Amino acid sequence: MIHPDADVAAALDHHNSGRLHDAELGYRAILARQPRHADALHLLGLVAHQVGDDPTAEGLIRGAIAVAPRNPAYHGNLGVVLLRMRRIQDATTALRTAIRLNPADFGAQSNLGVALSALGDHAGAVRAAGAALRLRPGDSPTLCNRGQFLEKAGEYTQALDALDAAIRADKDSYTAHLARGNLLVVLGRPREALEAFDVAIALRPADRRASQARIITMNYLPGATMAAIGETARHLAPAVAQVPPAPFAGLDRSSGRALRIGYVSADFRNHPVGYFLRGVLAARDRADTVVFLYDNGLDDDPMTAALKADADHWRQIAALDDDQAAQAIRSDGIDILVDLSGHTQGNRLGVFARRAAPLQAAWLGYFGTTGVAAMDVVIADRHVLAPADETSFCERVVRLADSYLCFSPPIEAGPVAPLPSGLDRPITFGCFNNRAKLNEDVLALWARVLAAVPNARLLLKSAQYADKGVRREIAHVFRVAGIAPERIQFEAASPIAAMFDAYGRVDIALDPFPFAGGATTAQALWMGVPVVSLIGQTWPGRQGASLLSAAGFPDWATRDPDGYVTIARALAMDRPRLIALRLGLRAALAASPLCRADRFAAHLGRAYRAMWQTFLAAPYS
Repeated sequence: MIHPDADVAAALDHHNSGRLHDAELGYRAILARQPRHADALHLLGLVAHQVGDDPTAEGLIRGAIAVAPRNPAYHGNLGVVLLRMRRIQDATTALRTAIRLNPADFGAQSNLGVALSALGDHAGAVRAAGAALRLRPGDSPTLCNRGQFLEKAGEYTQALDALDAAIRADKDSYTAHLARGNLLVVLGRPREALEAFDVAIALRPADRRASQARIITMNYLPGATMAAIGETARHLAPAVAQVPPAPFAGLDRSSGRALRIGYVSADFRNHPVGYFLRGVLAARDRADTVVFLYDNGLDDDPMTAALKADADHWRQIAALDDDQAAQAIRSDGIDILVDLSGHTQGNRLGVFARRAAPLQAAWLGYFGTTGVAAMDVVIADRHVLAPADETSFCERVVRLADSYLCFSPPIEAGPVAPLPSGLDRPITFGCFNNRAKLNEDVLALWARVLAAVPNARLLLKSAQYADKGVRREIAHVFRVAGIAPERIQFEAASPIAAMFDAYGRVDIALDPFPFAGGATTAQALWMGVPVVSLIGQTWPGRQGASLLSAAGFPDWATRDPDGYVTIARALAMDRPRLIALRLGLRAALAASPLCRADRFAAHLGRAYRAMWQTFLAAPYS
């Protein structure tokens, strides 16, 4: 008779060679003779984890722990299983136990960083990654993780150093180049970011994350055009499914029935998508549309609950692959499937490439062509998409009457504060947009604005300003332009209610370019703060003009940098007007097309109905 340890070794040889079925048979044979064989239980659990059966893996590994509770490897691998099951707190407990039993367990230390970051303890995640690196200095994946943890902890300069170190340790690390590119975008260095994404794309062409990040980043480049961005999108977009999908049998062509509309997004939460969608869903004609929300996100918040309440059906698709998600949507009998993500994080363009619905449209969460041949329509307005730019889109363009956006008054916003400058205190300009949008051209123009308004200050508020290096870099640009550093004020990100309160310290908001604000512009207006915008050549460069026009203040948007300075100075020099705007802007906004959800929902409903009738007459597919 072969000793059980030899049996384990034989099965483990199969396991290490990737012959998982043979390994499973070997481990089961051992357990048939010795049901409490801890190693066999643990290793069989790892096989289950490798084939995707994590509930079974958890049970088996916990069985091994019950037999041998002081084996650190068992606790460490239980933590890995629980991480993939998104039971993060339980995973953290298992990993901490593994480390307590064996402080030199590199894998447990490294995975603890991942778990702590998922819990929002980014500083703890940085410490865990540091502990792992002391055990294995120069480990590229752990350096990469540490860089991403540092970014989330607000230490952007250190994060870039860590990612550079990860690439020095492994120049072919796709993850490190991708993470570095994403960080460079956040730091307002889009050209360098594009170079990083190009390296990542060359390393792993089939992974769409880098290619989609590249498409988005082009919108941050001064001088970007819709034609160049559209060409890149068509080149890098997910291909239409190789196997043509089955036709939509039994399509109900009756004209008066309610249309079944499906929205796909990972951003049904406190996010611009949520802010601009909520009022529209609540105000829609429920006799005319049946709404399905297909959620590809993993985080819920109060906005999620509100959107669920306003929809007729809610589906979670994050755990489904593209084929499964497309089939689930087909099973729901969706007439018009609407993408709310484009190439942004968490998108499911692969589902649209598989033709999940007879008619497919892009709206709201993106700002250009998807490049997906199976996307039939893009919903825009006359401001963001001029007729001359339609050739840059693979989709047919449908324009809404006022704006393609409808702003829902935020419940977190308090009352409008008095004008902070009053009649005689210095003016404070402000921008709460992400640092990514503040390129050198933007800072140079803002320096001109500050030079034109004596003693005026500029308040910049975003997560990146928690980092001293970021603050120092921006202050240096203004100092070179002749603006004293004390005139530039920085604030880090804050909870959403506190962010709205911060507008009580801003007299006039300055919109960046070529990527203008969206939700930030609407939020500033809601808090009684006028916004000055420069109209650009791309969709995101024109969304400020779209919002301001729908709000009733089109004259605050200009195509001329000199005009931008003139508008900002004229507002700053007319204190009585600023005070009047402060008192009346919210009411004017609430009554304007930008916030009239009933008006917008009616326009959108008619657009859906017209799109459907056009489709029935000449199907896009």
